[in-house]
Amino acid sequence: MKRILLCLLFASAVRADIVVPAVEAGKPFELRIDARSPYCTLPSNPRLFIAGKTILVTFEAGEPCPFEAVTPPWQASIAMPGLAAGTYHVEVRIVGSTAFVFEARDFTVSGTAPGIEISPAFDANAGNRVIRIRGSFPGAIPTVFFGNKTAEGVERISDTELHALVPFQTNVRVVDVTVRGDNYNYVLPSGFTYVGNDYRPIILPVYTNRAVPGAFGSLWQTEFRFVNLSQLTFIPGIDILYMDGDFPSGQVKSPKLTTPRDDVVDPPIAVAWIRRELAPFVSAELRVRVLVVAAERGIKFDFPFLRVAFLQQHGA
Repeated sequence: MKRILLCLLFASAVRADIVVPAVEAGKPFELRIDARSPYCTLPSNPRLFIAGKTILVTFEAGEPCPFEAVTPPWQASIAMPGLAAGTYHVEVRIVGSTAFVFEARDFTVSGTAPGIEISPAFDANAGNRVIRIRGSFPGAIPTVFFGNKTAEGVERISDTELHALVPFQTNVRVVDVTVRGDNYNYVLPSGFTYVGNDYRPIILPVYTNRAVPGAFGSLWQTEFRFVNLSQLTFIPGIDILYMDGDFPSGQVKSPKLTTPRDDVVDPPIAVAWIRRELAPFVSAELRVRVLVVAAERGIKFDFPFLRVAFLQQHGA
């Protein structure tokens, strides 16, 4: 009996492969997962996210098994758009009551480098964000396209950097970015992603790192932090927007918000974004401080952290 059980467990050891064919720049392909399911029912509802040279595929978790030995074989294919030449990191994650990395690997797309790079590579609002484009742009200011739509507000920062406003578009997902000048035409395949409704906003009605005057001579200051409650290392620009550097599990981190302005006279509304399926694993905290200093004693009052809820209950 023990021998049979050991054989079953050995046979059930999860073998996971992310299979990528020989990929040429600009040509669509299929990414395949060949593994045993970690559940009795197969993971479902694959979702694809691309940002620069990072690719994430998430699946919804299946039903758990009483024994690992009975998990079924699992194959899944994900259609990929054409990518620019370079080396990419792809990660397959499964999200349910927990979230974990199922498998990851690097692969290379062969071909000629596109000649431009952009940052950031996607955004949660469908348009009107400033994007940096780096390359070589001699002569007159070039025209920039996101898909088939012309970008507005193209500004030359230097001969090697442009700024452009992403045009609003609906019913599109991943688009090529094209920079067309007098004697050049650069194309970055799948260079920008419109994320649509894949992200949930965290809204802070007053956010400023500087002191804001209040009534009776008071001064107020706010601070905004994320707490990572998951088992994952979040990747800024993929999992959470407006934050720099990887965000390991269990850590607390203050995000760098790229918008809005830190305005003392008229404190702005701050908006950060998190992937919808990961919202249950992230806590957002808004710390409100009232700075009252008595010159003779140096007293300062500090309010505790206040939890900021996601806007799920409001239908956001």
